[in-house]
Amino acid sequence: MENKNSKTGQIQVINNVEASITGKQSRLEVNDYNFDGFTDFASFHTDDGMGVYTIYEIFIFNPKTKQFDSLNFPSNFSPKCDMFCDVKIDKIKKTLTSSCRGGARNHTDVWKYDKNKKLILSKTQSY
Repeated sequence: MENKNSKTGQIQVINNVEASITGKQSRLEVNDYNFDGFTDFASFHTDDGMGVYTIYEIFIFNPKTKQFDSLNFPSNFSPKCDMFCDVKIDKIKKTLTSSCRGGARNHTDVWKYDKNKKLILSKTQSY
C-alpha cells in the first residue's frame, strides 16, 4: 500500500499489510487511534474463520518522521485477544477496546497510552 503526504509529496510504501487469507475484503478506517490530534488509519477485515469479529491492523502517524508506524502489542503485557479485534475508540476516556472470543468465553482488552505515550493494557475482562 502506498500513502502520499499531501503537504510534502513524500510517498510511504507500507509493506505487509495483513490481508484475509480467504479473500475477504479489507477496508480502511481513518481515526485518531492514539489521541494525539494526528490522523491515523487502520486496515481491517472479518476473521478468516466464521467471520464473527473484525481484525484491525492500526497505523499511527509519527509527526517527527511524517510516516505511519504499525501499532503493535507491547511485549510486557498478556492481553486476552492476541490481535486488535472489533476495535472501539473512546475519545473521552482515551482508550481502545479490543474484543474477541476464545472457547466459550468473550474477552475484552482495554488499552490506553501512558504519560510517555506508550500503549499499555489498562484492564482485561472475560465473561
